[in-house]
Amino acid sequence: MKKVINKTTWWIFGFLSVSIGLYPLIYFLKDFITAYLIVGWVSWVPNLLVAYFIIKRKRGKLMTS
Repeated sequence: MKKVINKTTWWIFGFLSVSIGLYPLIYFLKDFITAYLIVGWVSWVPNLLVAYFIIKRKRGKLMTS
């Protein structure tokens, strides 16, 4: 049986990844817009890494099956 992660889990993960970076930047930069733009661009890096490892793991399972 496959494990299925529902969309709510992904929304929470996305919200947390943005929030964790946004609030400290707002504090240090004192500018919400600049902080939001920086976090928006920087948050792509962890998302790409997660996607890379998910694809790599699935391809590994396909090749060993």
